[in-house]
Amino acid sequence: MEKVVLITDADTPLGYEIARKYIASGIRLIAAAGSDEKIESFSSMDSERYLQVKWSRRSPISARNVILAGLNHFKRIDDAVILQTPYAGLYRGSGKETGKISASGVSPEDTVRTAGAGRRRFCDIQFADIEYVLDTWVKGNLFLIKELTRYRTGGKEKEMGSGIALVQYSEVNVSDFTPLEALILNGFESFIKTVSGADVRINGFSSAKALIAEYADFIFKTLQEKSARYNGRIFRFQTRQGLFIKKR
Repeated sequence: MEKVVLITDADTPLGYEIARKYIASGIRLIAAAGSDEKIESFSSMDSERYLQVKWSRRSPISARNVILAGLNHFKRIDDAVILQTPYAGLYRGSGKETGKISASGVSPEDTVRTAGAGRRRFCDIQFADIEYVLDTWVKGNLFLIKELTRYRTGGKEKEMGSGIALVQYSEVNVSDFTPLEALILNGFESFIKTVSGADVRINGFSSAKALIAEYADFIFKTLQEKSARYNGRIFRFQTRQGLFIKKR
């Protein structure tokens, strides 16, 4: 039976590029996006190969509905690619989109709030900014990962695969991270190492200042060729240095 892959944030440039590569390879796809509007490039695809589901990062019910919709439609989910991109597509301090990656489906108010949280000192950040960023980029992914592993450990092994890839992206170097960026991006590395085990196979991807097309190609090829042999690993991509694997 053909593989079924769940990809989040398919309505962002990075998510779209990853989704496009999976579709071109013939794999069936569940695309979780922030909008009901079907992605134009995929609008003509047959429902037997493509399903788009609206996903709200702030809602655990929404995370469960994404999984249920995928299982009801395709009867299985083999792997999942979950994007982790705080402050996506914003010039730090200007609030303007870079064009590399953007959080389409995020309201203008939320975009401004995210940009503001990125450019201020931590002591200057509003409580509402902290709450928004953590609700969106931490809780949302955890809700979805929990639902994926819940079906894996609930006697659904024949329907539900256990491969999860958490993809991180930042437009700045590690040394330039703001406190919230460091918390979110680096915190998930520790999460990946500790949650990986018999119940779930989870690996991470990390990149800084990589072009979207290059990073998407690296992610796709690594998942196809190598990720099944690893658990709890962080695959890093840097334009000049290429690939290396961080030991657990």
